[in-house]
Amino acid sequence: FAYGGGALHEEELETGLAEGYLVQIEALPPSVEWGWMAEFATSVEDTRLRERLQVALDGRGAFGRFKNVLAQRPDERARWFTFRDERLRAAMLKWLAEHDIEPSTPRKPLPPCVR
Repeated sequence: FAYGGGALHEEELETGLAEGYLVQIEALPPSVEWGWMAEFATSVEDTRLRERLQVALDGRGAFGRFKNVLAQRPDERARWFTFRDERLRAAMLKWLAEHDIEPSTPRKPLPPCVR
């Protein structure tokens, strides 16, 4: 954990969480991103690609299969990352609002995700 530019020791972290000046951020459950992938797949105009993405989402290994299908279509892959970035931003803003935290920096485009 980092806070104010420096790393926190475990005791400082526990104190900050207990006193409420630090808030733990939980990762989004995989089901949320899976839902985004399913939503994205339905938005794909190319029928063949849409069907391949929907098949890729079935069962274990869906994230990897989805990524592999999109790797063959750089245009749709780029559109996926834009789609996902928009949903991540919305999820972040919702989380901040739920915790009564005002964003401290002006809204800027998200940097490209590590792809």
